[in-house]
Amino acid sequence: MFIKALSVLALLFTCNALSAQAQETERTAAPVTKVVDEMPRFYSYECESIMDEDKRKKCADMAMLETVYKNITYPPNAKKDGIEGTVVISFTIDMDGMTSDFKVTRSIREDLDQEALRVVRDKLVEWEPGKQKGMPVNTQFNMPVRFRLK
Repeated sequence: MFIKALSVLALLFTCNALSAQAQETERTAAPVTKVVDEMPRFYSYECESIMDEDKRKKCADMAMLETVYKNITYPPNAKKDGIEGTVVISFTIDMDGMTSDFKVTRSIREDLDQEALRVVRDKLVEWEPGKQKGMPVNTQFNMPVRFRLK
């Protein structure tokens, strides 16, 4: 009896795991949309209590920029060489607000590209997903990161 119950339990866990795997595959296999009705929004706890949608979006945009520029380090060699410019990082924000598929789509030079990629990949992790017709969709997002010497 105990072995039967254990077998049924193992079968249930296996079915749940397969179901979760199928949902994950379905979610990540969905097409990535470049133009959506509602663009993804960086999640910031401080902004969530703002009721006006436009003000909440402005707050989230400011929080995103603060996060990037608070965490970025100007590569010493680029600073020494006086290199400035904008690196653009493209990535996907999925239906759950998770990020993936990071790529440098506009490059300055390797050290600046890698620093921009590191900060965007490691620090901009929580997002409200983009929406099309009210439904969350996988969305491509392009993030410019400007390097400027003072």
